[in-house]
Amino acid sequence: MKRKKDLSSHLKAVKETSGDRRASSRSRKWLKRAAWAFAIYLVLGFLVLPPIIRAVAVKQVAKELNREVSIEKLRLNPLAFSVAIGGLKIKDPDAETLLAWDEVYVNFEVSS
Repeated sequence: MKRKKDLSSHLKAVKETSGDRRASSRSRKWLKRAAWAFAIYLVLGFLVLPPIIRAVAVKQVAKELNREVSIEKLRLNPLAFSVAIGGLKIKDPDAETLLAWDEVYVNFEVSS
């Protein structure tokens, strides 16, 4: 009788630890997924999107203003939610510089 009791308590302990392992495995999977998502977010934000945004911004601003527009450098910081535009120039129809900034910094961070 005692042996049967020992066996059932052992089986119960095995079931509990295997459940803990499954929960731990699930949390590790979610942690890996979150780490990959964050890494992709950083690569997109720092490396992929800035040249695309720069090209689209130059085209759209030039189209809206009917002026020649140039941007030398655009830096996007997805962690600080900010954009730094370097070498922004807008020219008038005579190809003279109408407006120029060395750097324009925009911070999209919500503050209270």
